[in-house]
Amino acid sequence: WTQWLQMWVRGKLGEAILYDPDDPIVGFNQSLSVDLGIQPTRFLRLAPQVAWERFLDGQTEVYEGTVSRLKVEAFATPKLWARVIQDVSSFNGRNSTEVLGAWEQSPGRALYIGGHTVVERGPEDEPVQSPEREWTVFTKMSWVFDG
Repeated sequence: WTQWLQMWVRGKLGEAILYDPDDPIVGFNQSLSVDLGIQPTRFLRLAPQVAWERFLDGQTEVYEGTVSRLKVEAFATPKLWARVIQDVSSFNGRNSTEVLGAWEQSPGRALYIGGHTVVERGPEDEPVQSPEREWTVFTKMSWVFDG
């Protein structure tokens, strides 16, 4: 089962600096993240991730929140693949989705086509009343000519 399932757990606990340009703070940071890698076949890989973090200034909570991500990669061939990433953040209430298709002939010869969309829902204490969806479409091509 270790050929198709991987897991990473990371944590931090201790004194840290909050880099605010107007008022930097030395406080107490706690964080925990769990990443899974699930690849039941060589054609499909799922990678869910969840991260939680909290920062305290003395007894005052400066921030606390989670970021969740689901990444799905599908491989038609080693040179032709697609990826979808879904992110949800409780820090700013932002949900985003990215889609990418790729053809990689060889190093320096590739074509990427994709898109990205974001909905700003706002934090829980100040939700956006009428969230708007933003869209971005992109493409990239690179080609190295020999000789």
